Amino acid sequence: MEDKAQSGLQHIPLGGALALHSVRSSIFARGRRDAANSSSNSDYQRAVAEYNVGRFPEAAARFSQAADRGHAESQYILSTMYDAGKGVPQDEAQAARWERMAAEQGHVYAQANLSFRSYSASGFAGAFE
Repeated sequence: MEDKAQSGLQHIPLGGALALHSVRSSIFARGRRDAANSSSNSDYQRAVAEYNVGRFPEAAARFSQAADRGHAESQYILSTMYDAGKGVPQDEAQAARWERMAAEQGHVYAQANLSFRSYSASGFAGAFE
């Protein structure tokens, strides 16, 4: 597995646990919308709980349910799980798919990762798309 620090992907330093209401949300002015969306999304809440106790396959299944219903943070976290092979098979195509879906909803970390992915594959033109 490739070292993500060297690849340039901007995954959140999780310190082993996820938080339902992270500080970074407020930094990017999308925090209130996402916090409300996250706190009312029971699949996301259960996924975070499963993730935090190390039940990654169960967390991935819950994140997937929320992501299928358009929850941007779940889409992003699911992309990082596919990218790392954490609880799901490592799959760059699935990681990019979920990352794009989150990015299209304005998730800034997903946008940054997607831009880097495009830059790596096709240079500046793809990154600015």
